[in-house]
Amino acid sequence: KNGGTNRCRQLASHFYLSQAGVPRLWHLLEAAGPLLGRNQRRSESKALRKPPRSTQKRPCNMVGREADSAIHAPLALVEDALATGNGVVEVESRFRTALEHPAMRAQVPRLDPGAVAQGRIMPNTLVRFRGLVQDMWNPEYYVGSYKDPMTGSWKQTHYMDCAAVPENTETQLMERKPLVCISVPGEARWCAAPEEEQPAHEFPANTGEPQRFGHSKRPRDMQEEDAEMSDVPSEKETDHASDRRTRRQPCNANTFEGSPSMLHFPWKGVDVHACLVKLYGDASESLRLNDVVDFYGLFTVTPELTAFSENDSSFDEVVPPGSQLPRLHCIFFDKLDTPCPDFAAPESHNILQQANILKSTAEEARGAVVELLRVTLGGDSVAAEYLLLQLLSRVQRRTGEMTLGCHSLNLAGCESTTPLLETLLYILQALCPRTIAVPMTLESFNEGKWTPKKNYDTGRLEPGILQVAAGTQMLLDETQMQAGNLGESGLRGLEALKLVMETQQLEYDFQYYKMSMPTDIAFTILSHGKSLLAADTVVPMKMQSSPEEVLTILKGMPVAKLRSYLWTMRGLSHDAIFQDSVKEGIEERIVTMRQKDKNLGPKDFHRLLNLSKLMAASHGRPMDVSDWDRVQVLDAERRSRLN
Repeated sequence: KNGGTNRCRQLASHFYLSQAGVPRLWHLLEAAGPLLGRNQRRSESKALRKPPRSTQKRPCNMVGREADSAIHAPLALVEDALATGNGVVEVESRFRTALEHPAMRAQVPRLDPGAVAQGRIMPNTLVRFRGLVQDMWNPEYYVGSYKDPMTGSWKQTHYMDCAAVPENTETQLMERKPLVCISVPGEARWCAAPEEEQPAHEFPANTGEPQRFGHSKRPRDMQEEDAEMSDVPSEKETDHASDRRTRRQPCNANTFEGSPSMLHFPWKGVDVHACLVKLYGDASESLRLNDVVDFYGLFTVTPELTAFSENDSSFDEVVPPGSQLPRLHCIFFDKLDTPCPDFAAPESHNILQQANILKSTAEEARGAVVELLRVTLGGDSVAAEYLLLQLLSRVQRRTGEMTLGCHSLNLAGCESTTPLLETLLYILQALCPRTIAVPMTLESFNEGKWTPKKNYDTGRLEPGILQVAAGTQMLLDETQMQAGNLGESGLRGLEALKLVMETQQLEYDFQYYKMSMPTDIAFTILSHGKSLLAADTVVPMKMQSSPEEVLTILKGMPVAKLRSYLWTMRGLSHDAIFQDSVKEGIEERIVTMRQKDKNLGPKDFHRLLNLSKLMAASHGRPMDVSDWDRVQVLDAERRSRLN
């Protein structure tokens, strides 16, 4: 009795989110009448008949009902769409139409370890997962349809782990594409989950080691209750012998305990969790490694598939259990060009419109960012100016072996980096969509994995520290480096890091060959002296105050406007900003500089020209000769510190 009562209350809280779900829930409670007392049912009915009114405007009539079905009864909508005979195309069309409104998509729960462990996401629930495509497995075969022996018609069986197919009936095998996706490393909370953003004056919690799905400290009666329900598999969860896509050993839910985790991630102190996304149709052809994607689909749990398993001879991958790698059967996805819905894609018409809107307030926003960075860097205004330009840099164009637009920065002379690193990391997380801090130590080079490498024993592409999303700000802490020897693995890691900084190309090690893929990472190095890495600009620090004072200043800052300013100015095209009218003036200055210092070469002038373009972008206007002059004054102060 008590177990049934608790389950009804759980279902009540789930359906309570939607007014359309109330009548269905009431019928459910009526059917469960023997489990509840009459008075208790009357009190529950009064509460259910008066749900709180939503303050958010919702789509009405047919679209609203369709959206409610997609969120709260996705299996019914999937079956209804498949019944039309148009397959996954019809399913995608139905769900896209139902969830076209952003308010409806916001109601779809996010797939994360906490929600699964606490039982807030049940099997066959519509979920969303925002992730980086980390690995792409070989296609797998599954029973996509079978002939019903009773009616003679064909029934489709997509979006499930194992199809319940009658014996001695015709079946059709189809392909689907499995992708290993991970939550975007270093992505700020205000980007990934804006509804859970912390106040700007509070330090974000760092969970450290990645969590495992399906584990939490829950009351014994709730665990037993879940076990009772999982003992009765539905038709879509039954593993039938006619499903010939894999060979697995049946086991209980605890078989995976003690198995070595295959999902160790190389980013220390960064909360990263993975998901196995299965794509249907031709959708996977448009995705590439390192793409950031929003997936919408069905979260499935099959108790028979909780152990490590190896696919048959047509596959190479060893599949981790669902507790470590949950399954999401994708219905539709959106490839993201921007980390936040309010941002426009770089070099697009929309970002030019945003730049025009921000033009009047660009100087004010620029001054606020520089002041924030100056206090963060201990009162060093020169370092703050260079850091602002670095935050606005990105890969603009690739011509042969040259990569134009990116800029790396070395902040040298850092005596005590612990408060500086923590405060700088916190400020960058508040301003930039993706930020990761990486220690540069003998241990991190000799034992860490810097580049992705194919493991042919498991069939997985093991991630490396440098396999991050485009636009990531990477803080390298070299102050922890001590005297010692780098082994062969450490030297390869150091060379890979240098290669990415110079060319923005990341090598993927497939054992028998290597493949380079373009990336876009902005590097900031903190070091005692000159770094081991050849940064574009080295700025010796002159800290005059404690960086911890920045928290007081941040409380009064319009952080959202500063984020929009940085992203918009970063997304402008340098070619559009650099006008032909300023070429002659810059050429005259280059000739004068060359006459004064014969050691200056093309690389130096390229760096100054890139910084001048970034200086113009920081002011939100086309480049002028005055921007070159400002960079010259700034660079003269920097060189005086080097001496």
